[in-house]
Amino acid sequence: MWPPSNEEGLFREPQDELDRKITVMADRDTPRFRHGSLQLYGAIEDDLLEQAEALLAEVPSGAAKRRKATWSMHVPFAARADEEITHLRGEVGGLPATVRVRSDVSSLMFSRSHRSFRRELRFPPGA
Repeated sequence: MWPPSNEEGLFREPQDELDRKITVMADRDTPRFRHGSLQLYGAIEDDLLEQAEALLAEVPSGAAKRRKATWSMHVPFAARADEEITHLRGEVGGLPATVRVRSDVSSLMFSRSHRSFRRELRFPPGA
């Protein structure tokens, strides 16, 4: 029915924004990302750009790579998650949860009773 009722209009705008956000995320590392981001969030204000550039200038070159090198791999984290699930299973009984290390997830994925971790995922020390 056209035009849409007021109730339909209330949901159409948030749905459109969510659709745009999903598209922008899917367009990461492509030429389309910038255009979609500008449509969604608008142009960067000059003072915000200056602040961002000042922050980047304070970060030593290669600091992110050095920091990442100290991060641990997924294996200890997955093992710790499995220990926690085993502990909870003992308290709750019949907890149908499993931990999986996979290469086809982006980072972490929780789906029903499965906890999946990306094979290449790294965590900061102590995680």
